[in-house]
Amino acid sequence: MKNIVVVILNYLAYWETEKCVTSIKDKRLKISNIVIVDNSSGNESYKVLSKKYAKMENIKILRTHRNYGFAKGNNIGICYARNVLGA
Repeated sequence: MKNIVVVILNYLAYWETEKCVTSIKDKRLKISNIVIVDNSSGNESYKVLSKKYAKMENIKILRTHRNYGFAKGNNIGICYARNVLGA
């Protein structure tokens, strides 16, 4: 079975990220993990997402310490998915 991982980039809009995760989970796709990369949001996004998904082992929350932009933010999540989760 393939190890499929979804990467979601979050910047400031944690409520949209929550909706995205819910949508993915509702579809019951064969996804092993979800990686959320908080791209150095200047609000409570990382804290809210970390607390909400703390007990869900298949959802990983990463945090960058500066905003790397869309492409590099996603690449950080992809590298984690490949190197740590074996996607």
